[in-house]
Amino acid sequence: MISLLKQIYFKELKAGSIFYALIVMLLVGIISTAMITLTFSNRFLEQKDDLKERLLRNSESGIQLLIAEEEAHIESFKIDLFDEELDSVVLEKKEWGVFSIALASAFHQTTREKLNHSQIVQLGLFPSQKNRAAIYLEDNDKPLVIAGETYIEGNAYLPKAGIKKGAMKGVGYSGKTLVNGNIEHSEKELPTINKKKIRYLLNQFDQSSNQRLEDSISQSFNQESLIIKDDILILEDQILKGNIILNADSLVYIGKDVIMEDVLIFAPYIFIEDGFQGNIQAFATHLLDVGKDVRLRYPSVLGLIKKENLPKEPELVIGTDSDITGLVFIKNEFFNKKYPKLKIQKGAFIEGQVFAECSVELEGNIYGNISCKSFFLRYGSSSYSNHLLDVEINAKKRSEDYLSPFFIAQKSPKVGFVKYLK
Repeated sequence: MISLLKQIYFKELKAGSIFYALIVMLLVGIISTAMITLTFSNRFLEQKDDLKERLLRNSESGIQLLIAEEEAHIESFKIDLFDEELDSVVLEKKEWGVFSIALASAFHQTTREKLNHSQIVQLGLFPSQKNRAAIYLEDNDKPLVIAGETYIEGNAYLPKAGIKKGAMKGVGYSGKTLVNGNIEHSEKELPTINKKKIRYLLNQFDQSSNQRLEDSISQSFNQESLIIKDDILILEDQILKGNIILNADSLVYIGKDVIMEDVLIFAPYIFIEDGFQGNIQAFATHLLDVGKDVRLRYPSVLGLIKKENLPKEPELVIGTDSDITGLVFIKNEFFNKKYPKLKIQKGAFIEGQVFAECSVELEGNIYGNISCKSFFLRYGSSSYSNHLLDVEINAKKRSEDYLSPFFIAQKSPKVGFVKYLK
């Protein structure tokens, strides 16, 4: 009996041991499989990260290749890399207002899918020595006269007649130094403008529409430009972002509640309502009127191009207490006895550049550079040529990150990134 019980006990013990052994083997198998899977997953993720880094490097190299090319417009083309038909980049360069845009899309073909990474960069120029100066005043054989609390910081290119203190109706110059910087002689003409850029801008006034105006439009720079054209465009509360061009045969009106980012605007007459804020490039031929308390973020542009004889001379007006960061310019393409007019009203600030082939009525302040034919001042019932009163022109207050548009011609220009676009 005892012998029988022992046999039964050892059989059950043996069966239980086998069962537990199977469980242990199963657990070991699960753990081993998990470890293998985890190792494979980590290796896959590492490979994917490596591929992402590779695509990023290839697209950045493509951008650098486009920067090295002086041409403002380059049609899209493809480059196969490493002669393995696995990696490639598609490159394109195009004009966008007075700036340029570089587009680079990098591709990598795996056994399962085609990976890609794109970069779109707005390009600008590092300012030249003259563009880093506070003033470039064309030599018109008249001195620059300053009065009141006028303050000039930075180098100044002035007529040979120089600069002197003045007084207007008893208001003399309160400063100790006329220019806080070096003074050099200017030429009889302003620095040369990029003529190709002006031709490009003039051509943009004659475009055909491919998009109607809607309440909200966003367009990537990887896609075709959307052109919204009409005789008159009145914008009140629309949202427009990206690769969009507004083109009117007569007038564009931008209300203060409109949201705009990176948009181009072309029209004979452009009106910007008081209080508007945005980032735009606006180009007019007759009148560009910027209201009060307008804020235009960098890199914004306001440009007036006189291209024909008009009953009333073209005018660009920047309203009281407005703040413009970027470029303000007037280009005179049609010369006669009358010049266009640029008015920068009291309390207005421009950080960047002002370039005017005309006389500038300056009551606001310039943080950066102003280049013009002459200054004009109204004081009471009197008017004064080449006079400044109670204004600040300070080259050192312009951001060190500021890049100029492709507007003023430069020898051996150095190109940099203005910002990344979508």
